[in-house]
Amino acid sequence: MPYKDNYHYTSLFHISRLHIFRPCKLFPDSNLFPANILSLSHKVEVDCLKLNQIDDTRRKRAVIIFLVAILFISFKGFLSPVVDVGFVLQKEVVGVEEEGRFIVFRSGFEGVSVQDVACGQLLPEGAENLLINESVETELKTRYPEIEYVVLMRLCVEDEIREYRVSREDFNRLDIGVVAKYEVYRSEKDLIKRIIEI
Repeated sequence: MPYKDNYHYTSLFHISRLHIFRPCKLFPDSNLFPANILSLSHKVEVDCLKLNQIDDTRRKRAVIIFLVAILFISFKGFLSPVVDVGFVLQKEVVGVEEEGRFIVFRSGFEGVSVQDVACGQLLPEGAENLLINESVETELKTRYPEIEYVVLMRLCVEDEIREYRVSREDFNRLDIGVVAKYEVYRSEKDLIKRIIEI
C-alpha cells in the first residue's frame, strides 16, 4: 500500500454498499485501527441489523393481518344467508331410516294423499291442507327414526323449482300456492332458515 506524508488510506467500515475512506496516521509497530473507530463501526452494523429485524417483523405482521382479514370476510360471506322469493307447489312429509327416505304424506294442488297407508289414520278425513301437529309427529317417529318436512318452491326471480327442508312450524305455515319470502343458508341451500314474509 503506498504511503504519502506518513499517512495511508484505510477502509473503516461498509455502509449501504459504499466504502468510506479516511486518512489515518500510522502507529509504530501496529496495524490496528483506533478503538473508537472500531467501536463506531460495530455500532453502525448493530443498528443496521436492528432496523432490518424491525422491517421484517412489520412485514410479517402486515401479512398476518391481511390473511386474517381475508379469512374473516370469506367466513362471514359463507355463513351469511341468501334471500329468495317463491310460491309453494308441493309439500311432503318424509320418513328417514337406514334403508332410505320414504314419503309418508304428500300435498299439492290436487289435494292431500297418503303414501304410507299405515299412517293414513293420523290425518283427519278430507283434509285439504297438510298440517302436522306435535302429536302426529310423535306417532310418526314411532315408525321412522327421523322425520323431514319438505316443500317444493318455484322461485319468482330465477324461474326454477327447488326443494327445501323446513321446520315443522314453517311447514304448517306454507300452504299450497302461497308466495313466501325466506332465507336459506349459503352453506346449506336446501334448508330454509326462516320465513320472512308470506
